Amino acid sequence: MKLWKVFILALGLACQSFACQPPTLPTQPSVIDTTTQPLWSQARDGGSGVYGWFPQFIFGNNLITYTKKRGVAYIVAINKDTGQEVWAWSDLLVPQEEAKTDGVHIYDNICVWKARNRVYAINLQTGKTAWKHSIITNAGFNTDGIAGLGNRFLIHGECARIFV
Repeated sequence: MKLWKVFILALGLACQSFACQPPTLPTQPSVIDTTTQPLWSQARDGGSGVYGWFPQFIFGNNLITYTKKRGVAYIVAINKDTGQEVWAWSDLLVPQEEAKTDGVHIYDNICVWKARNRVYAINLQTGKTAWKHSIITNAGFNTDGIAGLGNRFLIHGECARIFV
């Protein structure tokens, strides 16, 4: 074989293994979406909006909050991980009233709260009424506040009352 043929063959092999390879492009960094997403979302009262004066709080694995269903006031327990409703309470002494209060008192699994001259106790595990009581008062000014220590709580009215 002639020398020039060997040279061209060697040059061709060298070109294939080195210079003629397409250059490797740097890989693009992957983009990670860091926008926080809600765990779950729940429309209240058909999405028409709900407002109320009931403090939200966590009890066990549930979010206890206020909502409306078909215009009726409810206190509900919602699983904080899944957004599924666990129970709904709507046992108001006056059904068309709002379930509103400035505060709640919790002892064991009972949530006590006051709205105007009515006091309610809800079992937070079952969503059932533990008891409810209407307070007869002639007070012109009344608050929805409540204070408590253990199984005793104080409500405001014409005169302060302590319940056990």
